[in-house]
Amino acid sequence: MSEAYDSDGIPDIYDFEELSETYDPGRQAGDGRNRNRKVTEKRDDSRDCPEDLQCDCKGGCTLDSLTCKCIYFGAGCSTGCTCAECINPLHNLSTLFGVPEVRAQPCLISYLQSFMPKGPNKVKAHANIDKLLRKPEFKKDLILHVLGHRPPEFIPNYRVRTEDEPPRIGFVLGPLPDALFEDYADMGFDNEKGFPAWKKAWKELQASPNPSPEEQDALLNDLLLAGLGVASQPREASLFKYFDHYYSFCHSSWQDDGNTSHCRTCGECMDWREWHCKVCNVCTYGVSIPCEGCGGVSSTYARTQRKR
Repeated sequence: MSEAYDSDGIPDIYDFEELSETYDPGRQAGDGRNRNRKVTEKRDDSRDCPEDLQCDCKGGCTLDSLTCKCIYFGAGCSTGCTCAECINPLHNLSTLFGVPEVRAQPCLISYLQSFMPKGPNKVKAHANIDKLLRKPEFKKDLILHVLGHRPPEFIPNYRVRTEDEPPRIGFVLGPLPDALFEDYADMGFDNEKGFPAWKKAWKELQASPNPSPEEQDALLNDLLLAGLGVASQPREASLFKYFDHYYSFCHSSWQDDGNTSHCRTCGECMDWREWHCKVCNVCTYGVSIPCEGCGGVSSTYARTQRKR
């Protein structure tokens, strides 16, 4: 394997000479099929949120929308948007995270969708999500999620059985035992940054003579923001900027955001080797392997072939 990098900074980690003929029959025949394959990868630019984000939707924006720009970037709609009777519940994210101008990670959006009842009345469904984001009990449950502590007794029932039934919440967060902090010891976090740094700050605060509720809330908001959100204006003392992981509900654990990403279309967190084919509308494995369905390729594959 080569450890060289191409002009785009992408590692050339595959030896294309050793790929099976099953994936590239045209290569051995020398007919150029390898180089001329169509790029069918759906580009994920959900991290490149524009500063003047506005959607041009004609109706209400829903969490399952794949066309609303605000939903796509995990943000609430604003007065500059063209949507009418908007039901986007993400405008309450500042209440959840404790900071202004915050967006939701894609995996959190898919998680929120799991609480929506099946049925045509999306207005009521999104009203329930709106209420959920403002409930302290839900925030406490998310804190336990990102701390990796999910025994059965801590799992409340948020599911909406009918369109008229609100989420049923019966959960109160007690003191956080030390055992909660041991689960991430060997996850590859930098010892001086991210979760270890947060853990150290939390324990120092708890060991102080009179830890204030405001200080505790600020640290818990930092943890939620690092795992589930994206903020342009974190608090000045926030540890948010040191996290290079995000919390994945799909894996029930923190994931390195350089190696794992959440596909909004498929609704699942995928390994970096997987890419979404917009022709077949599925994620397919292997950035160096054509899609088994249509034969299209990833942009990484195409760049490598142009160099040959």
